[in-house]
Amino acid sequence: MKFKALFVFFLCISMHYLHAAEISVSPIYTVSEIAFNGPSQTQNDANLDFWVIFTHESGSPSIKIWGFFDGDGAGNNTGNVFKVRFCPTKSGKWTITDTYSNNATLNNQKEGDYVTGEASTNHGFWEVDKANGGGRWYKRNDGSHQFIAGNTMYSVLKYRDLTGIISDMNGNADYYKKLRFMIDGEEGYLGGPDPATTFPNVSFYNSKADYAVTTALGKDMVADLILYKALYKTHGEAYVKYLAARYGSYPNVWFCLANEWDIKDSISPTRAAAMGQQLRKYIPYGNPLSIHPNNGTGWNTALNTTPAWNDHKISQQKTKMLDVAADYATINYARIPTGIPYFNDENGYEGAGDGYSGDDVVEGIVGSFAGGGYGSTAYKPAKAQGQYSRGNFNAVEHTASSKLKWFQDAIDAHIDFWKLEPVTLANSIFTNTSTPFRALQEVGNQYIIVSKSAKTMTANLPAGTWSLKQIDIINKTITTVNNISGNYSFSSPSSRACINYFRLAVSSPSPVILSPMAGNLFTPGKAYTATGSGENLSWNVSVVNGSVIASGTGSSINFTVPSDTPNNAQIKVQLTGGTNSNEVVSQNYTVVDDAPVINSPSAQNIVVNTPFSIQLTAAGNGNPFVWSSGVLPSGITLSSGGLLQGSFSSSGSKSISVSVADLDGDMDTKNLTIEVLDAVPSYCEANGQVVIEAENYYSKNMNGDQVGWTGGTAFTGFSGSGYMETVNAGLPNAAGWTEAADLSYNITFSTIGNYYLWALVYAPDGASNSANVGMDGNQVGTTSIGGGTSWSWQKHATTFNVNANGLKTINIRRREDGYAIDKILLTNDASLTPTGNQQAQNSMCGTNVTTNNTMVSKKKSFNIWANRIYITNLTEASNLQLVSLDGRVILNKIVKSSDFEINTTGIASGYYILAIHNEEKTVREKIHILSAN
Repeated sequence: MKFKALFVFFLCISMHYLHAAEISVSPIYTVSEIAFNGPSQTQNDANLDFWVIFTHESGSPSIKIWGFFDGDGAGNNTGNVFKVRFCPTKSGKWTITDTYSNNATLNNQKEGDYVTGEASTNHGFWEVDKANGGGRWYKRNDGSHQFIAGNTMYSVLKYRDLTGIISDMNGNADYYKKLRFMIDGEEGYLGGPDPATTFPNVSFYNSKADYAVTTALGKDMVADLILYKALYKTHGEAYVKYLAARYGSYPNVWFCLANEWDIKDSISPTRAAAMGQQLRKYIPYGNPLSIHPNNGTGWNTALNTTPAWNDHKISQQKTKMLDVAADYATINYARIPTGIPYFNDENGYEGAGDGYSGDDVVEGIVGSFAGGGYGSTAYKPAKAQGQYSRGNFNAVEHTASSKLKWFQDAIDAHIDFWKLEPVTLANSIFTNTSTPFRALQEVGNQYIIVSKSAKTMTANLPAGTWSLKQIDIINKTITTVNNISGNYSFSSPSSRACINYFRLAVSSPSPVILSPMAGNLFTPGKAYTATGSGENLSWNVSVVNGSVIASGTGSSINFTVPSDTPNNAQIKVQLTGGTNSNEVVSQNYTVVDDAPVINSPSAQNIVVNTPFSIQLTAAGNGNPFVWSSGVLPSGITLSSGGLLQGSFSSSGSKSISVSVADLDGDMDTKNLTIEVLDAVPSYCEANGQVVIEAENYYSKNMNGDQVGWTGGTAFTGFSGSGYMETVNAGLPNAAGWTEAADLSYNITFSTIGNYYLWALVYAPDGASNSANVGMDGNQVGTTSIGGGTSWSWQKHATTFNVNANGLKTINIRRREDGYAIDKILLTNDASLTPTGNQQAQNSMCGTNVTTNNTMVSKKKSFNIWANRIYITNLTEASNLQLVSLDGRVILNKIVKSSDFEINTTGIASGYYILAIHNEEKTVREKIHILSAN
């Protein structure tokens, strides 16, 4: 009976595959689309599970592809057609070994059918080249590398018809390697705001988005698809799942989670990271994925997760300066997570909108390359106008295009760019350089100095015969000099963007130690690689007056400094070689055995029951560090990489013990004190005016600045309990808005309109008389200059536009040190000029309620009666908190129904903060309870 049962089982399997059919013959790295018959799609069944597994005939790999609803298969929104898009990654037969759906009609369809992959010259998907250049550059599945300069057309799918979209894709591909654009926008979903009653707008994706992606694929141009965060906020995981299924099998598709995620209807970094994690799990081929931040900011480490959901970092930092663009690249690369590519996706927009010329754009993007990164541009004649917004590509108008195409082609033809890493001018082979120049190198083989003006310099070349190519991007010329060696003097051209590229042509037989460079410090327990050039090479690495660490032959040797090597010991690296193997060179390196020191984390506002993340860092030479902790509060975790994250369930001061260990076991332990805020207090604007004493700030943050805001009383004549100042330490001005020490003041506005900011300031001299100001984290401008050794009111020249009632945050950030502020005043009265210092500070916001008062805050309301608080229209899984003004938690409850009643019997009369938290937002109100007890 057992034998008979097995026979029947295998007979069923054989009969199942007996009817297998070839679906298509597809060249590798093209997309085969397979249609399935499913249930008729309705608004109530929009997100069913459906996936297919393809397995190669060799048994590996197996690729899981998610399916998507495609209406009637011909562009109409209703129907029963579901599709899977599959991309074969190697030649041979790919069989559907499993089809799964929670819908019986789709389940098990087409199992046994197959796609035949044929050899092709296609390059394939993009992936980080982790083996070269410190992981800064991308390579393709076939091992090739193409340099990327990108363009931008945000709303091309919205404003262009099909003919225009195809024309724009082809036009961009003739000049650029990447185009970023919104994949849908508000056109992406139909129906109401409830995800259960909405469904993908198949007609839009079929008639526009699909054509944009496939046209770009035909030209091997990256389609960098920007998702619409408003759709994610409404539809959540269903939205990213649909787009991953529809476009994740295209080798040219990259995903950008959102454009400017932290402004314009922003989402929190925690939610942005969750969006990235969700999208990543549905992408079958590991397509590049990141997110685009606010103007002027770099990568926000609060987005980091373990493991990382993103494979590159994006910033939006416009500059026409080569050195500034290069430094943006090196700074952002160094931010955790390190070892992944960096894009400045708004390197510079040509046109009257931003005031950039074509050559301004070129210099900036070449600067990003000089810092080990990539850049993107656009043509912007005015805000929300022209090519950057509405498409209609025109290279004659966007003059940078032809030079950037030439730049990409020149790099691909002449430079192994993926092996390069930036190096400081002081540590490069170049001397007599100019400060704005920047250098890259592949030690022993390639050396570059990127120049922006005429300058005579010296390249101190390693042994061998070298060539020099001067690649002038502005003038599109290449000048070559061959057969050079030694300390070679050369002049860069009078050009804003020139790559002076030295490449080894013929190596010398004599031994030369190429790396580590002289002066490098070694760390106990750390692994190193020494590289050299010459013939018949043999190595010996030892502790001076100690034991041999390693020996070997060849062009390189790997070794690890013993963990017990004492501080200031010398490691000798000796290289023997030459035609007769009798030439010897050596280099000594000093060992520094310092213990790591935990840096104080940058201050940030952490609110109870609100997710946060802090990337801990430490100073020291023993990287990579390993982090650990004592017992952590419930809901808090610390990764071995130092990412502290979670949410606190109560407010107040929290002490957390963290430790860090370096490679040889040296440790530092520190108790971190984290202030967890219970609510966001604010001052109430009244009758178009609000006054706040400067010392009554909501938060202050260093933001990496050298000088912070501190309280002071030395300058007499202040009001209140003191004033805030940046102590005069003789230090340079703050590096910029994003890295300047911040004071934040929360204000609840009930009167919309333009407001004028006055500050009561003390500015002792001309080097201490300005600060930067802004609203909601965005810079508005610099305060008017005021001087003198007495307090005076200074008016900010730019108005603050308050276009809606509610909470706004006013930011004051350091520009110079020695500047003091006693009071700030915002008014909508353009004619007001304050005098003296007797203006009364406005009251903190709150609604005093005794009976039957309704407070409405976007779909939520609650009524307060003598012995109960009745709350309606709650979002499911809301967290309710009632907290006294001194921080005592009276109630902390997760509510799973839409209505809830708080019995106030036993609660003392007084003022309290009632807070309602859910995934979308937090509502807080100050209330007055009159107990009837």
